[in-house]
Amino acid sequence: MKRKQTDPVSLFYRATGEGEAIIMLHGNGEDGSIFLPSSSILSETSKVYLPDSRSHGESPDAPVSYSLMAEDVRKFILDHEIEKPILYGFSDGGIIALILASKYPGMVSKIIVSGANTKPSALKRKVRTQIRKEYEKTHSPLLSLMLEEPHLTQSFLSRIKVPTYIIQGEYDMIEKRNARRIRNAIRNSYLITLKGEDHGSYIAGSEKIGYIIRDILEGKITKRNAVI
Repeated sequence: MKRKQTDPVSLFYRATGEGEAIIMLHGNGEDGSIFLPSSSILSETSKVYLPDSRSHGESPDAPVSYSLMAEDVRKFILDHEIEKPILYGFSDGGIIALILASKYPGMVSKIIVSGANTKPSALKRKVRTQIRKEYEKTHSPLLSLMLEEPHLTQSFLSRIKVPTYIIQGEYDMIEKRNARRIRNAIRNSYLITLKGEDHGSYIAGSEKIGYIIRDILEGKITKRNAVI
């Protein structure tokens, strides 16, 4: 049977380690390999999955929307029979994690999101201008995605019941008030600000996010508003 455009796709992935499952979701225009340095830290005690989102990396090309990408992750969890994984998402991956946790309560044990925005206008004006100029040159559907989505309301976010950790760089390209908006909407949530970091300086080619996730899982970050 021919796959419909709205059907979930099977994602290419890398996996390493053994133990409690952690799924790490990358950002726009990237693939799961950006997490290889941090996965080496986390795989000492956990099984770490690094999927490529649809139309990224080695995964199939398909129409993109954050809701469709969240359905792909749900399919991934079900297909691999992963019991209540920890879901980490960076940038677009963070948006996907928020959508999945809201739509499917009980599917994950906790979520950790870095640099996620709830609406396009939460991107700083200069960043939106840069994206729009690049889109006018390339007409990339991935750039269009950032200009048109997401639209996560306070009511939608309030459905998330699992512990949620919101991470934002001190110099992130997402407005600071947007991270607070996510924190305020989710009852069991924590906001972590990383001093001296921008949107992705602690992600690609860095082990830092691995150590931060490990500290979260070991209960070392307990303040609702933490600066590290």
